[in-house]
Amino acid sequence: MRIHKLVTDTFRNLTNITLAVPQGAQLVQVVGPNGAGKTSVLEVLSLLSPGFGLLNAKRQDQTQIGAKQWTSFVALTGYEDEETTIGQQFGGSTRTLKVNREGVENQSALAQLGSVLWLTPQQDRLFKDGAAPRRRWIDRLAFGLNPQHAAVVNRFTHHRRSRQKLLEQHADALWIEQEEQQLAEAGIALLQGRLEALEALNSHAQDVTLHASGAITQVLEEEDPVATYKGKLERSRERDALLGSTSSGPHRLDITGELQADDNQPKIPLDRTSTGQHKRALVQLLVAQAELIKAHTNHAPLILLDDFSAHLDATRQQELLEQLTSLGSQVWLSDIQPCAHAPQSINTHTITLNHGQPETLAEAA
Repeated sequence: MRIHKLVTDTFRNLTNITLAVPQGAQLVQVVGPNGAGKTSVLEVLSLLSPGFGLLNAKRQDQTQIGAKQWTSFVALTGYEDEETTIGQQFGGSTRTLKVNREGVENQSALAQLGSVLWLTPQQDRLFKDGAAPRRRWIDRLAFGLNPQHAAVVNRFTHHRRSRQKLLEQHADALWIEQEEQQLAEAGIALLQGRLEALEALNSHAQDVTLHASGAITQVLEEEDPVATYKGKLERSRERDALLGSTSSGPHRLDITGELQADDNQPKIPLDRTSTGQHKRALVQLLVAQAELIKAHTNHAPLILLDDFSAHLDATRQQELLEQLTSLGSQVWLSDIQPCAHAPQSINTHTITLNHGQPETLAEAA
């Protein structure tokens, strides 16, 4: 996925801006002072993949204060090396999504166009805090390996909410059973997709090894995983109705791992790594994800690097950019100043923002 043009209006602090990217640009640097709108540009681009973007924000929180809606238009080259346009609009509680000016029903269509990966300061505690961000993280990889995974995530979420509503309403047992059958089918497909992505990632990661944990993983050892999971749902109806949540399923899955920081030293659990070690693990996993997607689809993902210089020394900045662009990825990074360590061989385009607007060349000078 390579971006050629971005137009967006009233998205956070971005008001009616147009950013054009020259053909062949491998590295796009979005630079400017704090509050200039750099992360907002990357967040708009992250919405080219299923989900809520790199900040995992609610749509209404992305709308500029005082505005009724936000819009974006992106021209890109996707999986089929064809020019594609994606238009999005969110207003009130409604999101409109168009691909080549044709309306599509849900975000699953985005996964068909290409893959988007990112590294942000918010991920600096990815393996130290709660499990939900880790599940979203592995789902993004799974989207790139299998675009249908996005539809599976949506289906599981829909049937889990529908079942919970039926339980709270004390609905007919037959209705609940029908929802549980569909929930079980979607749940096992979701679990398998996540575990397959995790296994594939481990084959590309160098010093990091990841594991899936949680009781739900044992269901796959049964002769009929769907029937086994459905039985768990049936037996937990009373408890789930009382607690207002589904007690078992892939939404309870966790991902843990270890880093081999130094040769001949014990592996360090990722939740016990130092800040620098954790960042090293995240960078290795990002490169491994990009390599895996390229190997699987023959197309490199779009890479977004927010606050690029944070916790990365000059050598690692250069190495990371070389690794990602050598795969064919277009890399967008945000920082206060242009990267002084970008390899000279990389075709670079720099955009300077100030107060949510791109500066002209004269202003930037």
